Amino acid sequence: MASRDLRLPETRKSSGDSGSFVMLAEPDVVLRTITDGRVTVELLGCDTYDPAANRVSGLGTEDVQCWMLDTNHDGLSFRARRIYFPNGFPKGSDIKKLIAKIPKRERDEHALENVCSTTSQPFAPPDPGRNIAVKVITNTGAEMTTTIDAGW
Repeated sequence: MASRDLRLPETRKSSGDSGSFVMLAEPDVVLRTITDGRVTVELLGCDTYDPAANRVSGLGTEDVQCWMLDTNHDGLSFRARRIYFPNGFPKGSDIKKLIAKIPKRERDEHALENVCSTTSQPFAPPDPGRNIAVKVITNTGAEMTTTIDAGW
């Protein structure tokens, strides 16, 4: 959902300044606590807001190239502690080339499957006063970030 200041009439198409907004977006995520106290994050997609049309629309995970977690976000800078590729590795990517060089007997196929997911692997909750941040990069290169504050 877009913040209230973006729904003001001044940001709509009738305003001369409306061209300064291209797209505003936020990842759509769910935080779950599992039985041992660790947490997981599931990426559902992204919500985008077009102020010119005053419309919110959604993108599915098929439109996401990569998503990252900062599992102990300090509120200032994003540190990618976990990285996921929900639709697999891009064809011809350096990652795929590097993985191909690892001998099959040393390659952990289960670990590779885990990073090609929309649900994170379980991790410890953040330190007190810190949050979880999620950054998404879409197939078009758009980046968006959200912070999950679960009252740690």
